[in-house]
Amino acid sequence: MYSHFVTARKYEDKEEFKAPGERAPFSFEQNPLNSRFVSFGAFWCTKMKFFCTKKHSSFNCIVYDTAIDSVIYIGDYAFGSCDNLKSVTIPKNVIRIDGAPFYGYRLTEINVDTDNKCFASLDGVLFNKEMTKLIKYPVGNARKNYKIPDGVTEIGSSAFWDAYVRSLTSLTIPKSVTKIGDGIFEDYSCPADVYYAGSEEDWANIDITNNFGGNDPLLNATIHYNSTGPAEPEIKTPEVTANEETGKLDVTVETENVPDTAVLVAVSYGSDGEYMDKAEVGDGAAALPAEGVKTVKIFAWESLESMRPLCPAKEVAVR
Repeated sequence: MYSHFVTARKYEDKEEFKAPGERAPFSFEQNPLNSRFVSFGAFWCTKMKFFCTKKHSSFNCIVYDTAIDSVIYIGDYAFGSCDNLKSVTIPKNVIRIDGAPFYGYRLTEINVDTDNKCFASLDGVLFNKEMTKLIKYPVGNARKNYKIPDGVTEIGSSAFWDAYVRSLTSLTIPKSVTKIGDGIFEDYSCPADVYYAGSEEDWANIDITNNFGGNDPLLNATIHYNSTGPAEPEIKTPEVTANEETGKLDVTVETENVPDTAVLVAVSYGSDGEYMDKAEVGDGAAALPAEGVKTVKIFAWESLESMRPLCPAKEVAVR
């Protein structure tokens, strides 16, 4: 019925597909913007640097052209081996996504056009529209812990699979899950701890596909039953005192369940909320210039580079 495909053969000799905003040197038959299907392994090619320039490091269907909305199907491994692919947006007319279409260890988010009637995204994770099936987790995301939303009943095959990513240290599965597809984790990427909201008996009743040991990594993990997940990191209310000798504010910070690898930063603000200064917290303490400071806020970040918060910041007024 449909004759317009994007296939691997079109690109096997290409090192770089033209980035958004640039004119792709393809005829009507070759131009993916006019295609209905992005077929099996369409961009699977180890030589291809798919949107890997510094200027363009993500694949976002929306920025191309309105013609991209004609895409209705994305096949297995369509974007396999696109190791520089960081972001994907599913256009509104896609009605079918096969197996594991996005296989790249730098993928941090999968978004979906809000007008799409078949798929949805929450926190960069791909679900069906009803939010009952988790289809694909972006394995390049830096979060350490992921909690599958309540109401999800199925985890799709290869949902978390990647041979190179080890960022997740724990996964929380709700009691609502009744089916887990095959090979959701690769051996080296499976978190050591899996938290399950139901009982051990409930876990035994889940339909877990395990063809040729594909789910052995999950089954061999430590399962914590009747658990809603690991203890959440928390910043306690900091203490801020004026040091008359140094003319600075001494900030003391206590935390709970914040990993040792986290970065704590104290930031000061003026009377109108304007930024004043900052200092990294070391050994639970930091010092900030005192003049004009009205509030101090403590942040817990995964790293200075990502500035990804591990928990809500804690603010205290300076008196």
